[in-house]
Amino acid sequence: MNKKAVLQHLLVILLFVVIAGLSVVPYWNRGTIYGQGDLLFHLNRLAGLTQGVQAHEIPYRYFNVLTNIGSASNFFYPFVYMLGWSGLFAVMHNPIHAFYLGEAIMMFVTLIVSYLAMNQYQSQRMRSIIFALLYGFASYRTYLAYDQFVFGEMLAFAFLPLAFVGLYNVFLGDARKWRALAAGLTLILYAHMLSTVLTLTLFVIIVALLVLTRRLHIEKVRVLNFVKAVVMTVVMTAVIYLPFLYQNRQTTIITTVQGPISKMYDLGQSLVYSLNGLNQNIGLVGVLAIVIGAVQLWRRRFSRELAIWGLGVVLFIMASSIFPWRALSENVQALVQFPFRLLGLSSLFLLVYLSGELVRVFALPKQQALTTLVVLLFSAGSYLAFTENLIYTRQHQQPLVTNQRFEATTALFETSFTATDKQLAALNKPGARHDYIGMLDYAPKNAWPVQNYYSFLAHQTFLGNQQIKAKATYRLTSATFKVDAPRSGQLNVPILMYGDERVMLDGHRVTAKQTKRGSIGVHVTAGEHRLMVSYTTPKWIYQIWLLSAIGWVILFVTSWHRRKAK
Repeated sequence: MNKKAVLQHLLVILLFVVIAGLSVVPYWNRGTIYGQGDLLFHLNRLAGLTQGVQAHEIPYRYFNVLTNIGSASNFFYPFVYMLGWSGLFAVMHNPIHAFYLGEAIMMFVTLIVSYLAMNQYQSQRMRSIIFALLYGFASYRTYLAYDQFVFGEMLAFAFLPLAFVGLYNVFLGDARKWRALAAGLTLILYAHMLSTVLTLTLFVIIVALLVLTRRLHIEKVRVLNFVKAVVMTVVMTAVIYLPFLYQNRQTTIITTVQGPISKMYDLGQSLVYSLNGLNQNIGLVGVLAIVIGAVQLWRRRFSRELAIWGLGVVLFIMASSIFPWRALSENVQALVQFPFRLLGLSSLFLLVYLSGELVRVFALPKQQALTTLVVLLFSAGSYLAFTENLIYTRQHQQPLVTNQRFEATTALFETSFTATDKQLAALNKPGARHDYIGMLDYAPKNAWPVQNYYSFLAHQTFLGNQQIKAKATYRLTSATFKVDAPRSGQLNVPILMYGDERVMLDGHRVTAKQTKRGSIGVHVTAGEHRLMVSYTTPKWIYQIWLLSAIGWVILFVTSWHRRKAK
């Protein structure tokens, strides 16, 4: 790469840094978080991970956040990026600024990854910039990041272009660039398991179509590099799937509320939402891509780009009620939950196509520069309008104030809220409880019946079938209960039992049994007792983190050697 190309890339990086920084200014200046959707769940996760960072440990279970019931969500919900984000909370005084700096960093990552991925797909700088701007400001990404705070999916969205360009490299392009496939899949799994499942499913469909249409030529170099990508992905993702499999063997859990497909819109609604920027949508530029592609299809101008457009359109249609979702098995419906999840993948393919059409139609250098400027101004203007409208409509939501509902027997969901830095810092103040959607996600199956659910929320302790008082003390990785048992029997404390806890009764380690409500149960005699439940992350899990890190080192070193050899 010559000095001119390096300078051009550096200028692009600088542009993306400025865009990412400016994208959070409206929120940063107001010093307020405008909560909705999944945000309260993720703020609890960040609070727990921040304590872990400060204590120099990686907590896989929490006892003083996420409703103080010993949640093991980190075994089942990837948290690699959240761990990095929590580092900002650990070093910055203002948690609001730490939150929005994390949002800005993820915006930058989305821009730079999409730019580099497109540049690898087609080495055309202006197209890469246009695609990065379209993708970074995509309506569906904005919905994930700021509307409903679906952080797992939002983080995965950033790396979809890398995974798909890797697939293209291995099977159709330069197979020597297989590392993009390994890195892309790994980075998606670090963010969101379901996004990984959807991506792999689409991979299989694409490869099958290539075989059926005879577009795929099986060559030794492609097979070998595909195997390399698979092996490196297995190594680098071990930090996710090995702890998951280990914990999943301990006891039967339920991930989230199980049920049929929901929040499904008809195709007309989806188009209207996209034109108006409402709910989950592909945005005006997504609809524009559909129209332009339809014209090219009508003119029978078939090409690889039009095939990419076709994938985007099919996924957009599948995200609506036209696709027979309810004919699928209950397990598949429970896994997908919301068909609109496909809009992220649809946006990817439609915007890849649109960026190609823009540079094809406006082919002269000055035209492409002007097109890039128009895309930037339109994207920034649309994003600013969304941001100001969101702040305006949510500024009067209930503040996240400290309450005294720790033992309340009813749920008061605080899905919609505002929070300042002081209110956010007091999120898990002793005695307070903030209810959110999914409080028992990833809990043992026995904890899910309604009566058990509410007994956990109220932090009720039982001796046999009788509720008794307990003085509880909660720390990040342990909970201690002091009780005065009126008689002998099974002491049942409101901590979820997964099977690998350390349980100490009056200073002696004892064997606990899972109660009918999925909690910790031990036999006690009449009198005063001190029961402590704790969890320490096994050393082998840290070794798995090291193994995955070594995998990344190998990937980078081999990539560097390949570039040097060129």
